[in-house]
Amino acid sequence: MEEKGPKTSPDRLSTGEGTFPRHDGSGFATLLGPRCTEAGEGRARVVLDTRGMENLFGSVHGGAVFALADHAFGAAANAAGGVSVALSARISYLVPAVPGKDLEAVAERTGGDGPTSFYRVEVRQDGQTVAIFHGTAYYWEKKD
Repeated sequence: MEEKGPKTSPDRLSTGEGTFPRHDGSGFATLLGPRCTEAGEGRARVVLDTRGMENLFGSVHGGAVFALADHAFGAAANAAGGVSVALSARISYLVPAVPGKDLEAVAERTGGDGPTSFYRVEVRQDGQTVAIFHGTAYYWEKKD
C-alpha cells in the first residue's frame, strides 16, 4: 500500500510538486522542534508541539509563536532553492495560544518583484487564528 502525504528525509521534503528543503535540521529548529509538513514554491505549512513552551501567564510564549511563524516564512521563501534571507518581520498576536496543543503556521507568498518578496503567515490553533506574521525576504542566487 502506497503511503499518502509527503515523503521526507532529514533535509528534504518531497511532494507532488517536487522536492524542497525542510529547514527542520538547523540547530535552532532542532531546539524548537517544528515539523515542516508541506512545502511548495512560495508556501509552507509547519506544525509545532507547544508542550513546555508556557510563559509566566500560562499561555504559549510569544517567542515560540514568532519563531514558528518565522520558520514557516523561511521554509516558504527558500522552497524553490537558492538562498533567501529575511529583510524584515513583524507579528500581531490576536489571542493567547494554549500550551500542550499543536500550533500550525501556514506561509504564503503574497507578492514581490525581482529579489524581494513578501509573505504572510497565519498561525492557528484548533482552527482559530492566534497570530498574523508578515515577512519580507531577499533572494540571491546560490554561488558554487
